Amino acid sequence: MRAPSLFPYSCLLSPSSIMKSVTRFVSLVASIATAPLVFAGPDSVQAPQAVVDPPPPPVVEQWIIPSMTLHFMTQFTGVVGVDQWPNGTGFDSEIAFDVVLPSGNVSCSTTWKPDRDHLQTGNLPPEYTTFPCVFTDGEDRQNDNVTFGLSRWYGLGERRAELSFLVKVWCDRLVEGNIPETFQAEAPITANQDNSEPTSYLTCMYWQPWEGMKCEMHGIMSNHEDVQLNVTKVDHTVWA
Repeated sequence: MRAPSLFPYSCLLSPSSIMKSVTRFVSLVASIATAPLVFAGPDSVQAPQAVVDPPPPPVVEQWIIPSMTLHFMTQFTGVVGVDQWPNGTGFDSEIAFDVVLPSGNVSCSTTWKPDRDHLQTGNLPPEYTTFPCVFTDGEDRQNDNVTFGLSRWYGLGERRAELSFLVKVWCDRLVEGNIPETFQAEAPITANQDNSEPTSYLTCMYWQPWEGMKCEMHGIMSNHEDVQLNVTKVDHTVWA
């Protein structure tokens, strides 16, 4: 007597049936792979759009910085056997420079307290602080108000703050109809790199003991060029 089958209904396919099924499956996969992608609605995934930066504002004027001096405390005093600055010694850092504008020449200067705990890396005045400039002919030009500020510049790597900074100059001007307009310009300033760096406008050297480091333009370790400031007009409508 034959043993009862474990499968009451036969589920075996013939070889020809199997080949037909495989052929239909392969055709289905191929049709899916070659079918175009269709995005039917707003909820479908869209390709990201490329972000295009707005063009820079046009240059409307050019100002010139023909001279600049800088004086600051160094890490060491310059005195043999006295490395650190004792209490009661030292001095404030100071920068002074001239700017040639279409309306005349201005003199800009300021002082700030050195960070005595970080004399190796140096420091600048607080960023976003502005300082006034005055016209050198002594006239009070009420239509032109010139200010400047300083900030650290890392465009060529990290250096001592006083040896790699950005000088920024603004001019608030009243034009016809007493309409206020603001013009701005900036330039990076580095030191002691000769002609190898276009930004190396300063020659900085150790001075007498207790006198730190003094810098000036057109020195033996600077590029002998005046600082060219490309001036743009501030669009106040973006803040309206």
